Amino acid sequence: MNYPALELLTQGYLTLDWPDDYPNAWAAVDDYVASEPIAGQLPDEVAQVVATIDSEEGLRALIIGELGCGYLPDSDGFTMTTWLLAVGERVRRGRGRRSHR
Repeated sequence: MNYPALELLTQGYLTLDWPDDYPNAWAAVDDYVASEPIAGQLPDEVAQVVATIDSEEGLRALIIGELGCGYLPDSDGFTMTTWLLAVGERVRRGRGRRSHR
């Protein structure tokens, strides 16, 4: 599996020490959108991941285990699936606002 935009988000912005840099995970996502041209690919990658991996355990293994994400969605009441979809939508909206400036 190759998900470069998702990998950059998890390994560059939502690492284990993300709370040292951001007040919350959404601030990290917003910084990612503002800073990374590749962010526009993320919604499609999220859709592909969610369509391909149909279990929470499998998604956790990919996002936390393989990609090294330091954010745990359940700490904010999300499942891995609902969080990934919410991130994809936030990135999509953020990229749309950015392109209209």
